[in-house]
Amino acid sequence: MREYIASPEGRELFNRTYDEALSVALATSAQPETMFVEPIPPGWRGDNVARDGRDAWIARILTAYGDVNSSMLQDIRRRRTTEIEFINGYVVNMARQFGLDAPINATIVETVHAITSGRLAPNPELLAQVLQARTHYEQQHGKTAHS
Repeated sequence: MREYIASPEGRELFNRTYDEALSVALATSAQPETMFVEPIPPGWRGDNVARDGRDAWIARILTAYGDVNSSMLQDIRRRRTTEIEFINGYVVNMARQFGLDAPINATIVETVHAITSGRLAPNPELLAQVLQARTHYEQQHGKTAHS
């Protein structure tokens, strides 16, 4: 986690993915629980704008999880079925049910399926491609992800 969040694209992708998922969770009346950090970043308004305290909040996450390889990355490396549908796919499905959009999460689902089917190879450049897909989505629909 630490490695990809160190890049500007990785940090932006983390922020946008998390913001989409949190927006959907709150729309469903879910009560996110505190683990190592508060689940709602400081100053969060669901608009993907970094506020004071966001970097410190991410630093606390990295202290707890920064050197961990995610189970999904482990699955990809071992060529096992991933839990993409149960994580990001769930966010996308719940977003649709509540009239929200989750283009970053949807693009992550598509990208992981492309990797696991062999159409794409895991590559740090995919971070920027996922972010571009979101920008394309917003331009096509004339709105932000949470509209």
